[in-house]
Amino acid sequence: MKIFGLAVLAAGVLALSAGTAMAGNGNGAPPGPHYNLNIIGVENPKKADMTGSNRHTIFVALYSKKTGKNSRDQFDPDTGEAVPGTAIVDSKIWLTPGEEFQVCDGNGFDEAYDGCDSGFSEFWSPTYWNDAGEKIIPTVDERKMGAVFMLPCNTNISQDADINTSCGDGIPSLHYGIWARANGKHGGSATVTTCALDADNELVCSLENEVFTREKGKVAQYQDVTDELTSLLISFCDGDIDVDGSCLGTVVTERIALFSGDTHDWFWNYNNNGLRLAQLRFYEVPKE
Repeated sequence: MKIFGLAVLAAGVLALSAGTAMAGNGNGAPPGPHYNLNIIGVENPKKADMTGSNRHTIFVALYSKKTGKNSRDQFDPDTGEAVPGTAIVDSKIWLTPGEEFQVCDGNGFDEAYDGCDSGFSEFWSPTYWNDAGEKIIPTVDERKMGAVFMLPCNTNISQDADINTSCGDGIPSLHYGIWARANGKHGGSATVTTCALDADNELVCSLENEVFTREKGKVAQYQDVTDELTSLLISFCDGDIDVDGSCLGTVVTERIALFSGDTHDWFWNYNNNGLRLAQLRFYEVPKE
């Protein structure tokens, strides 16, 4: 199976400041016990050791710079035509499997470390495609940069496409939902996209992402972001590809749950454009 690269923007983009709130404490969040995670944007890089503690905070750059390499194109499942790829940007929040939610490394500015002793791999070897469509295979492993967050494989994701929810052998799983909002000082936004490497070490990012926007004069509301942050929505061409890059076969859309399928090195790509605070809540959800 060939997956066609990174997404630019998706039809499922959701502004956290918009939408109808669920019953809760006036902020749109559902009631009940939950785990809190705060992602804080700051101007100056943090230098402190933020591993091996009970912290609930991750620090990331307030403004991002595009530093990645371009991907191959994805295919629009409606038209079969290629959608231009985009570059990976700072900051990265690496995801590692575990039985509970825990910040393993809260510093998004330096090398990623496993403060949870979860077996997190601190090196990776992503394969890229350049603008000419040529595969670029690294000759040495790269040290991961960014924060590290531990969480279970999620079995509570939408059945809106061909779906893979088979958590890997020995990987803890949980039926849970994530609610999030942009908060803090008015102004600024951040785009969060879930990414991973496939079996060929090719970088794949979801067709969905989340846009956190803190608007002036509105009470910050929580929204359900479970699918966007715990699965990959991808498309690939099941068949031949024409000389113009269009798919001559069937464009297949598939959803892959966090840590499922033949994937590894999952992370949230956090593209921050001035957002001071994103707040996430993790709730266990009863199975129907």
